[in-house]
Amino acid sequence: MHPLSKKLKQPSSHFSFISPSSLFLCLLCVAALFFTFLLLKSSPSSPPNDSRINREPLFSPTCNVSHGRWIYDPTVKSARYDDTCKEIYKGWNCIGRNKNNAHDIFKWRWKPYECNLPQFNALQFLDRFRNTNIGFIGDSLNRNMFVSLFCTLKGVSGEVKKWHPAGADRGFTFLKYNLTIAYHRTNLLARYGGQPMPMLVYLNLLDTRRDSKLMLTYLKEHGQMLHSSMMFSSLTRDTGGGLLQSLTR
Repeated sequence: MHPLSKKLKQPSSHFSFISPSSLFLCLLCVAALFFTFLLLKSSPSSPPNDSRINREPLFSPTCNVSHGRWIYDPTVKSARYDDTCKEIYKGWNCIGRNKNNAHDIFKWRWKPYECNLPQFNALQFLDRFRNTNIGFIGDSLNRNMFVSLFCTLKGVSGEVKKWHPAGADRGFTFLKYNLTIAYHRTNLLARYGGQPMPMLVYLNLLDTRRDSKLMLTYLKEHGQMLHSSMMFSSLTRDTGGGLLQSLTR
């Protein structure tokens, strides 16, 4: 036999066969990677962490903020002021008098049906109503609103001058902003006459002719005086609802 043919018949020592078990493992790994790629490609991407998803409607200037309800919000961590505010009437100082559920009272907030009302911003309020006089006229309900506003504003601006204006019980001027808020107590602005008076009207004391006509018209039609809760401003004409909505602009 030719030496060359003999050499060709000898199996090469560098060539080896792949065992069936090794081949199976390789195919299994390839299949796993392929299906993993398909799953990642077909699955929807994670939604962005956007707080606007599934949240309450944003505030709109056209929103009727008076149409809503009180809701309990456990996320409220602290009140805008505490029982150390000296203007709080002692008999109504729930925290100072250790009322059982006093701290839960602060967790209630007003929620309009049509929008989400942002939290009150005291600094924004002071800046917006510079050089302005704001008055609360009415009974204890108006006094509570007056005290609440004062204590909230004083928490961010301590330069305050207290005074007793003519015809009003008390007033405070925030010197840095030249903003004055005052309270005048009177029980003669409303006469109920035994029937419910759900109407709440904000009168502009700068437009006395219009206000007088409005009250006389209501008296003629209903036979009694208009139930009103009044706020006045020496510089702004859109009081009441405008005062509330302006806090969010």
